[in-house]
Amino acid sequence: MATAIIKHPAKSLLAIGATSLLIAGAPIIGVASAAAASILALGFAGFSVGKTVFDVVETIKDNKAGRYNEVREDLQQIGGDGVDLALSLPFAPKAFKQVSRFARYGRGTVGLNTKLVSNLSKCTNFDGVRLEFAKADTLINYEMIGNEMGLVVKPEVQFSKNGMGAPNYDNVSGKIDIPEKLLTPKGKSAMRRLGKNIEVEIRHELQHFNQASDIARTYGADGLKQQMIDNYRYTYQENGGTFDTTDCCYEIDKKATLEKFGNYKEQVDNMLFGDGSRFNEKIYQDVINKQGMYQAGSEQAAKASKYSAGIMEKATRAKEMSELLQKGDKKGFLKVYFENVLESEAKTAENLYITNIVKGRPTVVNDAVMAGSVAEEYFTDDDIGLIGENNFIKAK
Repeated sequence: MATAIIKHPAKSLLAIGATSLLIAGAPIIGVASAAAASILALGFAGFSVGKTVFDVVETIKDNKAGRYNEVREDLQQIGGDGVDLALSLPFAPKAFKQVSRFARYGRGTVGLNTKLVSNLSKCTNFDGVRLEFAKADTLINYEMIGNEMGLVVKPEVQFSKNGMGAPNYDNVSGKIDIPEKLLTPKGKSAMRRLGKNIEVEIRHELQHFNQASDIARTYGADGLKQQMIDNYRYTYQENGGTFDTTDCCYEIDKKATLEKFGNYKEQVDNMLFGDGSRFNEKIYQDVINKQGMYQAGSEQAAKASKYSAGIMEKATRAKEMSELLQKGDKKGFLKVYFENVLESEAKTAENLYITNIVKGRPTVVNDAVMAGSVAEEYFTDDDIGLIGENNFIKAK
């Protein structure tokens, strides 16, 4: 291989570039880039096996015919085949596993991705093109993860230009927000340093959707709505807010509160001071209609009760977590954060995804990059984002 690169550098670079483009461009036909890489890995392994068999047969033929000079050349070819086999075969089992996973959970996305084609036609630079392919790949993987989890209803994914540091599932809007910056080379690099990638984050957030859905299937969609209103108001009052309309400073206090939340301002206003109409009752009712309610006293209802308590715990400990951050005690913050049943369960789900899916991909790089998924010591303020889905204290 080294000899081939030295002798034919242009050809080698062309081959590497073409392979990279094939993998990166796979979302245009609805195939995840990781699946495309696995398909190519299996193709290279199959080619190496076929070439080795062919060269062995040729060697036997030349030897029987007494063409010993050609036998010597054949043996050299077989030596090269051995290197090809050593480079490709060890990854074949992982590649097969990934292709099988895509065939089972992702085949519904296969076909011309017309939305991606439309978005590409509006791009004016390479960064825009790269971002659109990254979005498309993310959505394909999102469908796969949801299917793998057995979700009959999936929340909408929205890509934000000015989103938080990390992806976030919001119990109120019923949407997963993914900051576009995480799909850039710099964002991907930052996640790799955390031992993660965007799929791992999606798996984490879909666990939160599952938890909220379980609460709705136990107390009803309107029960979850009321809990979220109560959660907003409790957190607001814990941080010095008031609902006393006779207070001379009420309107000033309300305005100052809302100004803190930028894009979330209307939602916070509606959930705190309005009728909660921005709560996406429809998505949870859809889950109930398709999967039914849990029976009182069932194991599932008991888990949902714990999730419900976990939401309120985030509110009651928000001030404590904020103080830990202000002191610069990120380890203390993360300890409290992951003591919450919602976050500890989502963390377990993402770790299993890393172990079973990400580390199971046919590249040495993935194994090395994803080794050690515990990332506490690497967290930055941006990675932490907001404290929980619905609390109001920003990590600064």
